[in-house]
Amino acid sequence: MNKNKTDKIVVGLTKWFGIALFIGIIIWGAIYFFKGYRYEQTNDAQVDAYLSPINAKVGGYISKIYYKDNQLVKKGDTLVVIELDEYGLKKDAASAELMSSHAKLPILTASEETQLKSIEVIKAQLAGAKARLNQQQKEFDRYKNLLADESTTQQKFDNISASLSIAQSDYDQAKASLEVAESKLNDFRAQHNAIQAEIKIKETLVQRQELDIRYTVITAPFDGQIGKKTIQEGQLIQAGQTLAFFVEQSRGKMGDCKF
Repeated sequence: MNKNKTDKIVVGLTKWFGIALFIGIIIWGAIYFFKGYRYEQTNDAQVDAYLSPINAKVGGYISKIYYKDNQLVKKGDTLVVIELDEYGLKKDAASAELMSSHAKLPILTASEETQLKSIEVIKAQLAGAKARLNQQQKEFDRYKNLLADESTTQQKFDNISASLSIAQSDYDQAKASLEVAESKLNDFRAQHNAIQAEIKIKETLVQRQELDIRYTVITAPFDGQIGKKTIQEGQLIQAGQTLAFFVEQSRGKMGDCKF
């Protein structure tokens, strides 16, 4: 009787132990699956952090690499330097073109001032031609009446008529000269505006070249740990290429992790 009771107790304990073990396995599996889904696993350690790629913003040959595998770095530390000879030449060329555009402005300004003075002279000539034309018109009208009254000769009237034609021609010529001079001044002003726009474009190009030069020095974006080095000095890289992966120190646990 005692033996049967003992057997029942053993069977009961075994049963509950099996249930507890089964539940424990289920819980352990759920935790393992959750961690494996959330974090990246490595052979040496688990990286409880987010990997940030470090990409090149410009292409070129790598001049120097300043980090080692899995090195801890501070924000702003230089990681990679790209040869900048080509970018320096481009900046020099852009700066020279900008200087050339700036040099055009004083010449154009002087031309505008000269043209304004010419316009003032032509306007004075036009005013004189207008006065002479009015005077000749009055003479013509007077001699026309005299000729009708037979108080002057046809030859005298013809001379007055010819003088009126000359005065009209001088006035028309002065007026046309003024229109040409003003049109030329407008051309100078249009060129001035075009050069100003050209300067702004070339200033932007110079700024772009200066930015590319800064991009040849790749620095750490924040404190953290850089991964395994996959590039080498002398290697040609392209803009946008991923050079390494980075773990931000403030967003995860750091350890001897290998990316």
